[in-house]
Amino acid sequence: MDEENKKELEKIACQLEEQAAKNLTLANKIKRIINNQ
Repeated sequence: MDEENKKELEKIACQLEEQAAKNLTLANKIKRIINNQ
């Protein structure tokens, strides 16, 4: 695998990690809302 492909995959992996963190935050907010009702 060439260096350009590695850099692109690394970039995509970082974006996926960021999105996963956002999803986890949203899921926790939803659970708090449900538990507060």
